[in-house]
Amino acid sequence: MTNLTFSENSEKKDNNQDAWKILIADDEVDVHILTKAVLKNYTYKDKTLLFISAYSGEETINMIKNNNDIALVLLDVIMEDDDTGLQVVKTIREDFNNHSIQIILRTGQPAEMPEDDVVMKYEINDYKEKTELTSKKLITSITTAIRAYENILALKSSKEEFTSLYYDLKQLMVSFDKSVIASKVDENGKLIYVTQAFCQNFEYTPEELLGKTHDFLRHKKQDKTILAGIMKSYAEKKPWEGDLMYSTKSGHTLWAHVCRFPEYDSNNKFINFTNVFTNITHQKKVESLNYELNNLLSTFDEHVIASKTDKKGKILYISTAFYKMTGYDKTELLDQNHSILSHKDTSREFYQNLWQTISSGKVWRGEIKDRKKNGDAFWLYTIITPEYDVRGNFLCYTAISQDITHQKYIEEANRKIEILNTEIEETQKEVVFRMGSIGESRSKETGMHVKRVADYSKILAHHFGMSEKESELLRLASPMHDIGKVAIPDAILNKPGQYTPEEFEIMKTHAQIGYEMLNTSKRTILKVAAIVAHEHQEKYDGTGYPQGLKGNNIHIYGRITAVADVFDALGSDRVYKKAWKDEKIFEFFKNERGKHFDPELVDIFFNHLDEFLVVRDKFKDEF
Repeated sequence: MTNLTFSENSEKKDNNQDAWKILIADDEVDVHILTKAVLKNYTYKDKTLLFISAYSGEETINMIKNNNDIALVLLDVIMEDDDTGLQVVKTIREDFNNHSIQIILRTGQPAEMPEDDVVMKYEINDYKEKTELTSKKLITSITTAIRAYENILALKSSKEEFTSLYYDLKQLMVSFDKSVIASKVDENGKLIYVTQAFCQNFEYTPEELLGKTHDFLRHKKQDKTILAGIMKSYAEKKPWEGDLMYSTKSGHTLWAHVCRFPEYDSNNKFINFTNVFTNITHQKKVESLNYELNNLLSTFDEHVIASKTDKKGKILYISTAFYKMTGYDKTELLDQNHSILSHKDTSREFYQNLWQTISSGKVWRGEIKDRKKNGDAFWLYTIITPEYDVRGNFLCYTAISQDITHQKYIEEANRKIEILNTEIEETQKEVVFRMGSIGESRSKETGMHVKRVADYSKILAHHFGMSEKESELLRLASPMHDIGKVAIPDAILNKPGQYTPEEFEIMKTHAQIGYEMLNTSKRTILKVAAIVAHEHQEKYDGTGYPQGLKGNNIHIYGRITAVADVFDALGSDRVYKKAWKDEKIFEFFKNERGKHFDPELVDIFFNHLDEFLVVRDKFKDEF
């Protein structure tokens, strides 16, 4: 026993970490005393023993529950019950899931617990008779158990370390698969592996790619001389690096910088080629755009409004077309800051946003108001592009512009026309209202009547579910409901008494007359007014005039105006009657629900009566 010694110093160390924890579980006190006496000088790997005592199965379980670093349990089989020790074993292994702690069962009655049965049924490490455990044998058993415990801990630590390393490697592979555009090909150039990033960039699934060569992805415009060099590197199994042009599944062009290198096993036998791609499509597009812009600048200098500046805005180049537009000589602009052309109407924030965009490497597009040498303003639609060389070094900002000064003048003229149209529309509204008032004034009714009817109509339209635009349109048109009265003789129109049947027939013609007056107009307001004039005397039960329409066959504009007109008429003095009290009016509306009036509109009227009363109070008749 190389590492086994007996210390002459019986003094225990205070630091529990320098001792092996041994739990003695036995209901006989003498067993505890004897065991500790035999092992008091025991040392293994410079660590002594730290004894913990338990005198029952329950106490044993609590000790193990509260001490997760016990190396060994010397466990009596029979304590409270004949199988207490066995139940403790079961709890440790199954309930606590502790398979590290070593368990040596000790019994003073081996006949009652046969060793073979116990060893086969319970996960223990040894089974000894108490009389069998002499000092020497006890020390041997303790040493064997501690070694086993130590090995289990070492194995568990190694397993945890391996699991951690495996997890890190797996995460690295997942990250590589998602982030790196890569593939592997065999010596014949056939794809045997592609990363997820490769599939995403080329828009194919692994199943669509594996087994095919990269030629499957080549762009038809790819330089054939470069492909010849690639094939030579394949044949010689040498690395290759360069820019290649591909096509994605959807037909888009994809440029990639490709690094290809061969891989060999430990015996220097070729395995495959690994290809790593860097997507440089954006870079190629910028290079192409810059090339085209430079060609345009050199070819169309007389016709293209263009300029180049450095990072601080100093003008490096300005086309002939540009400087002629400004009224400056080219020599007056070169090496000057572009702000020489700034107009006072263009804000500092505008230029700050522009410079922030292009200085971050992005293209800026927008309209700029500049100033000529003589102070006149001109407008440009401008595209400003940062230019870089093939190594990504900044060259300059290139601006290509379109003169939109004339367009801006047209926009300003259109804006003024729009203001004029608005004024005309407002005039039309005023005319409509005035015409409605004229019709009412002939029947000696005040202009407040049409104002109230207009607002009542809008309230009903809004709560009926019409849009704000349509509700407002009805408000503007409803004052024309009685415009046809202008054709009714004064003797009938202002008769204080009841109409004769003949007079009533003449009076009824005002609805048809109003319709005919307005219907031929192409103006939206007047078309709505024609409907209102024609149908506001129709009744929901079909007893109205002039057409005898019924229910929803009456246009909603007519149904709404009928409610608004009657409510106001009943509450106002007329030549033929005095104004009704509110109670009588409300009773009338309840009785005429579904008869004279649309029942839904009557419900809206009562549900929002407070709004109607506000309008009535606002537009009181003035005498």
